[in-house]
Amino acid sequence: VLLRAGLLDDGELVVSATDVTAMKSAQNLLTQRLAAIEAATDGIAVSDTEGRLIYLNSAASNLLGFEVATTGLGRKWRERYTAPPQRQAGEPFAATVQRDVDGKPLTHEITGSPLAEGGAVIVIRDITENLETEAREEDLMQELIRLQRQEAIAQLTAGVAHDFNNLLSSINGSATL
Repeated sequence: VLLRAGLLDDGELVVSATDVTAMKSAQNLLTQRLAAIEAATDGIAVSDTEGRLIYLNSAASNLLGFEVATTGLGRKWRERYTAPPQRQAGEPFAATVQRDVDGKPLTHEITGSPLAEGGAVIVIRDITENLETEAREEDLMQELIRLQRQEAIAQLTAGVAHDFNNLLSSINGSATL
């Protein structure tokens, strides 16, 4: 409860009380949600209708290459990518785009959800390591297939050599007699 007191011109004391429980609960809920957004490993940003950033969490700041989140405010997020995703205003979008950092390409998966008043909520996920892991897995799978083929050929060769050796042994034994 918030109490307010004041004196009127005639010296009379006036006291008013306001229940702020709902307001405090809403404030606590907003604080918890902001903490959750800031703790997310995915980048979360909000842009205006022109694509300028009006909010970004620390993960989005890092993924977009800003030292601190405030550096990115007012900047167009699409300019951070070599081939930014195109979208229709008011339509959700999803894209995989690349961004060069010190000559190394980083691959980001970006999804955007439009806001009713314009702009969008943008979620950025770095998938560079996932793609590299998938490529390594594919290379290892191809190497496994190659080795299995070599093993099959080696078994076949050993079988043919064994059968040929049996024939030669019988011919050699007959020639000796």
